[in-house]
Amino acid sequence: MAAASSEERELSCSICLELFNLPVGLPCGHTFCKACVERHFAAQSEVGFTCPECREVFYRKPRLNKNVFIANVVHKFKEANVGRRCDRHGHGLDLYCRTDARLMCVECTDAHEKHDIVSVRKERAHKWGQLSSVKDRLSEREETATSFVSSLQDSTDRVEAAAEQIKERLSGSYDELLRLISEDKESALRAVDKERDLKLLGICREIENSRTTLGGLTEALGRIRSLEETEDPVEFLEGYTLQWESFVNLASEPMEETPSSASLDFEMPTPLQEQIDELLSAFRTFRGEDPTSADQPKPKTPEGNTAQVQRRSPPVSLREMAAPHEVQAAGASAQPTASLHGLSRADIIMRS
Repeated sequence: MAAASSEERELSCSICLELFNLPVGLPCGHTFCKACVERHFAAQSEVGFTCPECREVFYRKPRLNKNVFIANVVHKFKEANVGRRCDRHGHGLDLYCRTDARLMCVECTDAHEKHDIVSVRKERAHKWGQLSSVKDRLSEREETATSFVSSLQDSTDRVEAAAEQIKERLSGSYDELLRLISEDKESALRAVDKERDLKLLGICREIENSRTTLGGLTEALGRIRSLEETEDPVEFLEGYTLQWESFVNLASEPMEETPSSASLDFEMPTPLQEQIDELLSAFRTFRGEDPTSADQPKPKTPEGNTAQVQRRSPPVSLREMAAPHEVQAAGASAQPTASLHGLSRADIIMRS
C-alpha cells in the first residue's frame, strides 16, 4: 500500500484521515472536516467540548468557521492529483484486498480471485473503527498514567515534608538530651567537689586537733625533763606537786587511732558510678554495640572486689542517675545530709 505524501498528510483531517471536506477551524488553531468535528462534539456532554487534537477544553461549543485558505489549498491539490492510480493498469485504486492487505484497481481483481475484496472507503471505515478503539484505550491509559505520576509526585512531597519534620523533632530531642546530660554532668561534678571539700575539711580539723594534742604532749614532756634536771629537792617537789595532776590527766587521755587508708581515700561513690555504667551499657545496647566493649574501670566494693552492676528494668533515667542534691549545711560540725537514692553522701563515701 503506497504511503501518503507529506503534502497530502498535511491536508488531511486527523479524524477521518481523508483530505479536508469543508475544513473548519477551532479557537485552538486546529482544523478538521466540519462533519467530523460535529460528530465529535455530538458525542460529548454540554458541560465542555474538547479539541480532538490537543484536548483543549471549550466550556461553550465553538463556532465552526470555514477555513477558506485550507479549502482553497485542498481544491488545488485535488485538481493536481486526481488520485493515485494502479501502476499496472492505470486505473484508480478504489479497492482493497484484505487477504493480501493491498490496494488495487478493478482490473487487479482477476489476480485476487476468491480473496476478500472491499472498497477502500469500507476498509477505511473498518480500519478507523479499530484505530478509534485503540485510541480510546491509549487515552484511558494516558489518563491513568498521568494520575499515577501526579499521585507519586504528591507522595514524594509528603515524604520529604515528613522527613524534615522528623529530623526537626529528632534534632530537638537530641539537643534536649545533650542539655540534660550537660546539666547532670555539671551537677555531679559540683557534688563531687563539695564532697571533696567536706572530706578535706574533716581531715584538716583532725590535723588541727592532733597538732594541738601534740603540742600539749611536747610541752608536758619538756616540763618533765626540766624537773628531771632539777637537783634542788625542794624545787623539784614544788614543781612536781604543782604539775603532777596535769601530767596524769594528759597521760590518761585515750590514744587516738591511726586513721585507716580507706577513711583518708576519696573515690567515686559506687552507686553513682554503677548507674552511669548502667546507662552507658543500655545506650550501647540500643545502638547495637557490645555493652562490655568499652574499657571502663569497674567500681570496687569496700573489700576491694570488683562490684557486679545489677541490671534494672527499665533503665534509670538521666535525672535518676546523675542529679545529685545540694549539700545542706547544719552547723560547723554537721555531716553532709544530702542523699542519693536513700544514702547520705557520707554513707556513699564510707561505703565506696
